[in-house]
Amino acid sequence: MIRALAVLASLNMAYCGSASDIDRPGEDLGADPDADTPGIAELSQPLEPLATACVFTSATGVAAIVVAKDEVAVISKQASDGALLVNAEPCEAATTKATKRILVSEDPDATGSQTVVLDFANGLFGQGSAKAVGIEINLGVGHDAAKFRGSKSNDSYVLGADGVNFRMDAYKDATVTNVEEYTFSLGAGNDNFTAMGGNGTGAAATSSVAVYGADGNDTLKGSPGDDAVYGGAGNDTLRGSGGNDSLYGEDDNDTFDEESSPNGADTFVGGSGIDTVSYAGRTASVAVTMSTVTSSTGDDGESGEGDDVGSGIEGVTGGFADDGIVGASGDDILNGGPGDDTLSGGDGDDVINGGDGDDTIAGGDGDDTLSGGKGDDTFEEGSTDNGSDVFNGGAGSDTVDYSGRSSSLVVSLDRAANDGQGAEGDNLKADIENVIGGSGNDTITGSSAANILDGRGGNDTLSGGAGNDTFPQGAADDGQDTIVGGTGTDTVDYSERTLALSISLDGTANDGSTAGAGERDNIGIDVENIFCGSGNDVVVGNALNNVIDGAVGNDTLSGGSGDDTLLGGEGNDTLNGGEGNDTLDGGDGTDTLDCGGGSGDIALTPNSPNCEL
Repeated sequence: MIRALAVLASLNMAYCGSASDIDRPGEDLGADPDADTPGIAELSQPLEPLATACVFTSATGVAAIVVAKDEVAVISKQASDGALLVNAEPCEAATTKATKRILVSEDPDATGSQTVVLDFANGLFGQGSAKAVGIEINLGVGHDAAKFRGSKSNDSYVLGADGVNFRMDAYKDATVTNVEEYTFSLGAGNDNFTAMGGNGTGAAATSSVAVYGADGNDTLKGSPGDDAVYGGAGNDTLRGSGGNDSLYGEDDNDTFDEESSPNGADTFVGGSGIDTVSYAGRTASVAVTMSTVTSSTGDDGESGEGDDVGSGIEGVTGGFADDGIVGASGDDILNGGPGDDTLSGGDGDDVINGGDGDDTIAGGDGDDTLSGGKGDDTFEEGSTDNGSDVFNGGAGSDTVDYSGRSSSLVVSLDRAANDGQGAEGDNLKADIENVIGGSGNDTITGSSAANILDGRGGNDTLSGGAGNDTFPQGAADDGQDTIVGGTGTDTVDYSERTLALSISLDGTANDGSTAGAGERDNIGIDVENIFCGSGNDVVVGNALNNVIDGAVGNDTLSGGSGDDTLLGGEGNDTLNGGEGNDTLDGGDGTDTLDCGGGSGDIALTPNSPNCEL
C-alpha cells in the first residue's frame, strides 16, 4: 500500500544539472518522498492513503495504475532490485523486468488536473517492441500533464503525435492521450530531444513542450507549438522548430539554431558563457539588432519573423543572403556568412567576420578584431578614435575607411599597431589594400600590394610602396597633397574633376587645379600615370613610361622621354610624345599629334580626317 503523503499543490523535482539564475517554470516532476525534495513532505500524523493505486497482474505482466483527482503519480525503478515504484512505494510484486506493460489511467470520477511522471533516474523501463508499446498513459477531463525525467546517462527522446520513443530505435515506447502538457527534464549526460516525430512516433507532436536540459552537451528541438526549451549546463544546441518559442541557453556556450526557414517569433536568452543565435541555414536576408534586454516582441530574423535576440546573447551568425547585424553594448561575435553583409559591433570589444561577399563592417567603440573574409570588404572607422582595432582583409581588395575623421591620421600598411589618429593604435594587416583618409592632414603609407590610397581633404602625404598603386583625387581641390609612387606602376587619378588641371611629373608642388591660387599638389617623379577629368588640362610626363589620359576637354599632353601612351579622349587635343617609343591616340575631336624631335618609333591613331600631324 502506498504510504500516506502530503502532496503540496506544486510538486518540484530537484534539478540535477548546474545551478542557473533563470527561473524554470513548469519543471515540477514530483520526487521520492524519502528525499529532501521541495514540494513533498512526509507527515508523522496518520492520514488516509492516497487514492492513486497500482495493481500488478503477474499472469499477464500488466501493472495498472489509476491516478485520482488532482494527484501526481511518480513511476520509477528501484535501483537495488528493479522494483516498479509508484510514489516511491512498490507496485505489489511488480518489477521492471517482469512488467510487460504499464497502463496508466485516471479515476473515472476525476475531473481535475492529474500528472503522471515517468522517472528514469535509475534506468529505463516500459520499453516498447514491434508487438506493443510498453507504457500507455490515457487521462481524461481536465488539464493533465505527462512528465519525463531523464537518467544520468546519454538519453535520447523522440516525441511525436503518436507517442514517445526513448531508445532511438524503430518502436515507440509510450503512448500518451488526453494530455495537455508535456515536460521533459533531462539528466546528466549528452542528451538528445526532438518533438518533431519519427522513430515510430509518427509526425511531429501537436502539443507545446517544455524541455529542461541538465549537465552535458544537449541537443534539444521543440515541436511546431509554442515551446519552452532550457539548455542547462553544457554546450547545448537548441532549436525551437515551429511556433513562438522561448529558448534559454543557461550555463556555458550554447547555440540557438534557427534552421533554414522562418519558424515562429522566437525569444532567445543566453545566460553564462558565449551564446550564439545562428541563421546560417537561411537563404533569405536576415536583420538582427542585438539587445541587452529581452522584450515580449521583436523584429529580428527574416522580414516579419519577429524573433527577439535578447539578453545574454553574445553572437549572431548570418546566412547566405545579404544580412544586416547590429551588436549590443557588450563584447559581440558577429559572423556574416556568404552574401554582401552589413555588420556593426557597437560598444565593446567585438569580433566580426564578414565571410564571403563584399561586406561593410563597423566595429564601433572598443578594441575590435575585424576580418573581411573573401570579397572586397570595407571597414568603416567612424568619426572619432574608437579603440585599438585590428583589421584582417582576407581575399579580395579591402578598404579601411576613415573618411569621417577630422583629426590628422597616420596609417601604414605594415602590420603594426600604429595606425589611426593620435594614440589610437589600430593595426592594418598586410591583406588590407586600400585606405581612405579624412579631412585632416593625413600620412598614409601603402605596402607591396596594389594599393588605393585616398587622402580626401587636407594636405596629405601619400606613399604607395612597391605595388601598382592608385591615388584618387576626388571631384574638387581637396588640399595640397604630396604623392610618392614608389616602385611599381602608379597612377594619380583626377578623373572626377571638371575644372582645368596643370600637372608635371617633376616632383614639384605645382600640380592639380589651376583655379585660384592653385591646388599645388606635388606628384613625385616615381609616378607613371595621370588620369584627367573634363577640363582643358595640361599634363607633362617624365622619364618613365607614362600613360596620360586626357579624357574630356581640349587637352595638351606631353610624354617626356619614356615610352609613353597619350590618350586625348573627347575634345581638340594636342599630343606630343617626346623621346621614346610612344603611342598617340587623339580620340574624338580635331587633334594635333606631334611626333616630336626625338628618336624612337611613333604609333599614331589619328581621328581621320580631323587630325593634323
